[in-house]
Amino acid sequence: MPRSANVMAHMAMWVILLTLAGCSHHTASPLAGRVQGVVSAPTTKGGTDYHAVPGATVRVQGLSLQVQTGADGSFALDGVPVGQQSLVITHSGYLTVQQSVFVETGKTSALAPIYLDIATRAWTVLVYLDANNDLEPYSILNMNQMEMSSENARVAVVVQWGRAPGYDTSNGNWSGCRRYLIHHDTDTHIINSQLLEDMGSVDMGNPATLQAFITWGKAAYPAEHYSVVLWDHGDGWRSRTTAMPPVRGIAYDDIARTYIRTVDLPTALASSPPLDIVCYDACLMQMTEVAYQLRNSSNYLVGSEEDVPGEGYYYTDLLDPLVNNPDIAARDYALTIAQNTASRNNAANPYNMYTQSVVDTTQLEGVASALDAFAGEVTAASASYPTQIVTAHANAESFADPYYYDLYTFASLAKSSVPRASLGTAADNLMTALNLAVIANYHSNSRPNVHGLSIFFPDLQGYASENRLYNYTALDLAKRTRWDEWLNNSNNL
Repeated sequence: MPRSANVMAHMAMWVILLTLAGCSHHTASPLAGRVQGVVSAPTTKGGTDYHAVPGATVRVQGLSLQVQTGADGSFALDGVPVGQQSLVITHSGYLTVQQSVFVETGKTSALAPIYLDIATRAWTVLVYLDANNDLEPYSILNMNQMEMSSENARVAVVVQWGRAPGYDTSNGNWSGCRRYLIHHDTDTHIINSQLLEDMGSVDMGNPATLQAFITWGKAAYPAEHYSVVLWDHGDGWRSRTTAMPPVRGIAYDDIARTYIRTVDLPTALASSPPLDIVCYDACLMQMTEVAYQLRNSSNYLVGSEEDVPGEGYYYTDLLDPLVNNPDIAARDYALTIAQNTASRNNAANPYNMYTQSVVDTTQLEGVASALDAFAGEVTAASASYPTQIVTAHANAESFADPYYYDLYTFASLAKSSVPRASLGTAADNLMTALNLAVIANYHSNSRPNVHGLSIFFPDLQGYASENRLYNYTALDLAKRTRWDEWLNNSNNL
């Protein structure tokens, strides 16, 4: 392969540099040897002018043994087990290379120059794994599931992982926050992915922390498409307070005692252009209020109206579609995530309480417009038909949070219960808008009346209390529609 004069020059100095200084020193095992080489890459994709690649990671596949290339692109790995080994060479912006090498006891295996090629990355998946709480043991499980997925140079999976002390003592029992680049391995207990940065103590409940992770991830692992996974407890649009029992809130950091409010999510997830997909690996997040808040932040939202199991997504299922087909469209990938999640949950127990849906955010203005008209009609009809509306409310599908109801179901029941033509028309328009927005909807056999988006629907006393605690009227949906006025209407009891 053609090489530039610059590469030839540093190759000429390589043996001298390694002899005088070396790049990595470990006590050699009687059954180990050394591997050394140089990593280079083209200056432009497809070009013939090559340069040294400093900072590339060279690791022995299946082991934690790794080293980074120096300023001249050279590396040396000591203590490599004898026999046939496979080196994995990675660097942000380049295609991953695997290089076979046979290692002999006490000997140095000098490789021919290793050439990387500039990558055109299709997808970067950014997992915001906030395990600064009692979910920490599941974070170990999910990290190992990520590693079980194969690798593809056109896909990067990067994790910002906060761990809390006192729950899980495995994998070094560290606490604080780290960033990892996921690498494939088959060990289901030990995490062997590449540690990119040990950040120390980080407030994962600060929206600026999430925004910084997204900004960094896009710069370090640029791609055509981006998916962000929000991993934590979840409680829909609300947060929790210290006076409440341990209910759920998105991006909750129990160490810092902070959380990311729904009204702060657009800032935390700000991206230009918008993110392709946001996945909620958290309970109760697929709500109309939350979706509308993120209408300009992401093209698709994947999540559950209901509680999700503690183990959350099965991450091998979540990543395999990208690894197997990096050219998959964002819409198709979002649909596949929901379908795979539902299939696995259904196989485990078709009668449990799972739900999973995909929302197309371009349709949410239509939902808001239809909801505003529907709320006006329900308010107008409540004086004449209070019993019918209360019955429709009581019979609508509700979830683990008793104030969260399936919006489509309530609209359908209100239409069939209230003999008012204008309300029926408004309900039809709302159901049509919801069908356009919810492009996939899966549920267990025990939840046949869920349609993909829930909404906050307490009685009057509940609304007054919740609005005082969590400020419902600050949400964009409350500002855009008359739903909050309806909730504040005494006739909705």
